[in-house]
Amino acid sequence: MNEEFEDFYSDNEDGSMPTKDDADYLESIKDRLARANYEAIIKHGIDADQTRNPKVIKRIIEETIFYFQDLEEYEKCADLKYELEKL
Repeated sequence: MNEEFEDFYSDNEDGSMPTKDDADYLESIKDRLARANYEAIIKHGIDADQTRNPKVIKRIIEETIFYFQDLEEYEKCADLKYELEKL
């Protein structure tokens, strides 16, 4: 599990354990974010000369690749890897 989301899976603010609905909602958000990242990167590309913080962009692309690897959507991984190599 991604370390950044560990707190979500431990306890809710009221001290209760998260429900399946909470976990499903988080997974839905992660999926929408990964797909939006992918679409934006593929549609608009990445201009390495105009990128202010390439480390952040690289990290976003890497996390998106990891997400699609878990889903076995390898074509998206290959597309993202191609864009990552431009940075």
